[in-house]
Amino acid sequence: MGTADNRLTGESAEPSCKGSVFEVFMTKTSRGWRCSPVPLSACRWADIQTVNDYWEEKRTGRVAPSWKDLNLMDLPSKIIPRIMVADVFSDPYDLRVRFWGTLLATAYNREITNKHLAEIKPQGCFLVFVEPVEEMRKTMAPHILSLECEAEHHTINDMTLFQAPLSDDGETMNGILTLMDFGGSLKAVKDLHKNRPG
Repeated sequence: MGTADNRLTGESAEPSCKGSVFEVFMTKTSRGWRCSPVPLSACRWADIQTVNDYWEEKRTGRVAPSWKDLNLMDLPSKIIPRIMVADVFSDPYDLRVRFWGTLLATAYNREITNKHLAEIKPQGCFLVFVEPVEEMRKTMAPHILSLECEAEHHTINDMTLFQAPLSDDGETMNGILTLMDFGGSLKAVKDLHKNRPG
C-alpha cells in the first residue's frame, strides 16, 4: 500500500546517527547501547514494512499524517502492543507519551502513558526512543535503527526501532509514531529491566 515516493527509499532519507547527539549518548551510556541506521530495503521485519505502508497511506501526499489521521486498530493486533505514539513540543523541548503499548510496558517494566519526558525518571531505555527525534525534525522522514546492547551479562543484538513523524499542519513535526521490534531479544530485555524500571 506504500506510495511511489516512499520516503524511506531515497538516499537523502537514510537516517544517520554518526556525529549526532544520539551517537554520543549511545557511545557513553553505561548500558552500552549502540545504533546503526537500516534502509527499509534491508529490513527483515515485515511488521515494520506494514507500519511504514500504513504511515504512507495516511499521509496522502503530505509531509506526514497527523495523529488524528491514525487509528491503531487498523494495524494487526500483534503490532499494537509494540507501538509508542508521542507528542513532540519545541518550545521548550519536551515529549508526552500518548500511547505506550502493553508489550513495551512489560518489557521495560514501566507504564508511561500520558507522562512528559521530564516526569520519566530514571529515563534509562526511554532515551533510545527519544534521542533520534531531533534528526527526524530535519529530515521529516521515517527512519529505522538497529539497536545493540551489552550490559549486565545480557547481549541484545537484533532489536529494530522504526519511527515516523506526525504533523498536524502537514509541514512541521509535532509527534512521532514508533514501533519496536524485539526480534529474539524480548526475554533479554525483560531480564535486563526486571528489577529496575527504565
